[in-house]
Amino acid sequence: MNNYGIIYINRISIQVLVDVMIEKLFTIGIRNTEQTFNWYDTLELFFVVRGEVDLISNNNTVHMSRGHIQVVNTEDVHALENKTEDLLYIQLSISMEAFDQYIPDISIVCFKCDSEEDAISEEIKNYNLSLGDDSMEETVS
Repeated sequence: MNNYGIIYINRISIQVLVDVMIEKLFTIGIRNTEQTFNWYDTLELFFVVRGEVDLISNNNTVHMSRGHIQVVNTEDVHALENKTEDLLYIQLSISMEAFDQYIPDISIVCFKCDSEEDAISEEIKNYNLSLGDDSMEETVS
């Protein structure tokens, strides 16, 4: 067998390993529905693509609209209340327990992400504007 065959086999093996690793670490969904109060053993990130939604977590309500990102920590009770007919959001669930094998004790870390408070929000909005998305212009100025 030549070197090219070995490289090709290694690439396939690496891709399979990455696919399995991602399958165990992340779940991603594109949703347009409310969520009743629930909790999971995963860290969840919510990114609003379109519309508006209220995220209720830890006795706080955060109103989210296009471009906003929020994090819900492992086992935090939370719900989503739809505020518009055109709601669309991305929900990324991350298995912190699975991450423990790569970053020990990461499952006991508490994360905070509020796109209203974080400077990264402005970077995301500016990036969208650079792509010609002027519908976010009023939120940047």
